[in-house]
Amino acid sequence: MATISYKFVANETFVPESNRVFDPEFDFASAQVCWQSGNQLWAARVDEITGNIIMSTRVLLDNSLAPISSPGVGTRNGPEWLLTSTGSEILYTRATTSDPSSWQVWSAKWTGVRWQTSSLTSGASPIGSTVKGDANPRFMYRLTDRKGASESNPLLVYNYTTARTQVVTESGTLGARWVNEESDQIVYASNAGTVSQVFIYDVNIQQSKQITFGSLDLSGPFIWRAPELNNSLVMLAIERKAGASTGIVIYRQNSNGDWSELLKIAPPSEDKWIYSAEPKIYDGSSVISLVTKDKLTTASSGEIWLAAPFTKQGPFLRKISGPEEYARNDPESYPAKQELIFYYNASPLGADTENVLVQSLTGILPRSSSTIAAPNDPFSRISSSELTSIVGPPINEWDYQFL
Repeated sequence: MATISYKFVANETFVPESNRVFDPEFDFASAQVCWQSGNQLWAARVDEITGNIIMSTRVLLDNSLAPISSPGVGTRNGPEWLLTSTGSEILYTRATTSDPSSWQVWSAKWTGVRWQTSSLTSGASPIGSTVKGDANPRFMYRLTDRKGASESNPLLVYNYTTARTQVVTESGTLGARWVNEESDQIVYASNAGTVSQVFIYDVNIQQSKQITFGSLDLSGPFIWRAPELNNSLVMLAIERKAGASTGIVIYRQNSNGDWSELLKIAPPSEDKWIYSAEPKIYDGSSVISLVTKDKLTTASSGEIWLAAPFTKQGPFLRKISGPEEYARNDPESYPAKQELIFYYNASPLGADTENVLVQSLTGILPRSSSTIAAPNDPFSRISSSELTSIVGPPINEWDYQFL
């Protein structure tokens, strides 16, 4: 299990030569990162020890990508990784014309000699399953219209082995991800009467099932296996009410397959919006990254926070961004051997400059680290009955024991 250093000071470092590096995505299996820069697709190596991006290794793979965002049109998502039984590939949206309805999903893969790109299907914004060695990988994607890959457009699944497609939902969604990164189920939020709730789509039987039935809107669901809870399936979703986020709700699946609320993480700052909440597993411990903002726009000031949800006293919260006001967006993790590292885009407020990439330390270390942690820091397993819900951030970090 990971450990948490208490000698932590927020440390943001601007990555050299990272101007116009948007939405980086890391492949832990091959220690690589891909990103979009304008209409270009790039890939580079990552130092597995430090988590540093080795910019000297970057290579241009394509220069005809659809825009992530532009006035009224965009994919809303950059390139993503797909893991197959033969290795890691990059999925991305290629703009063959200026008409979004003609956009296509392409792949880029290393043949052992060179990078090879090829067209897969019409559509945009692919998100691949990322289980190493998957013999039946799939990716989800969206059909496009004149506005691009809007979340109101139909969501589909593409079978990478058979090249067959199937429709997940014709309705709009508020986030869609693979369950535990595997290729047989998708979790997404969609309208259920007067509020949005969470559904699971089973790819094999081609059916969706509603799994939450609350009175408040839910969005951005993720499902993963929590090592701290004997690898039980748990889910996070962002809860909203009256134009603000009320917190991150975490659910647990029971032996009957039903889901019940386990705890809630209240907004850790005065900002009223939480978004981009995403779980990571580092050295056997669950960590959730999130962004808080006063306004739900990429141009508004943002803070990057981490939460360790499963502790005896309730979720542990840590701000990893610095005190300066920047428009921070899209945190992505890399599980370096010496520390959990995060990267995200940042730009000065109101400045007419390009986004740059920021690297941030976390103070979350492998258990074998010699860095001093809190006294009495046993990463022992706990039962769900020991978990508690909190209504605000912890006052004293020293009072918290972690798994």
